Amino acid sequence: MAAEPRPDWLLCLPSAWTYGALKDGRIFFINEQAQSTTWLHPVSGEAVVTGHRKTP
Repeated sequence: MAAEPRPDWLLCLPSAWTYGALKDGRIFFINEQAQSTTWLHPVSGEAVVTGHRKTP
């Protein structure tokens, strides 16, 4: 079950991390140092889904 989005989750990313969003609202996290990605927030360990869809 995905957690509700919290802006503080996006702001409290560790220094090597950034994030991106897919058109369906799913957030993914990018570890620039390790050159890897994950669906789970690196601090909370939970998935983040905004529920907002991007328009083309």
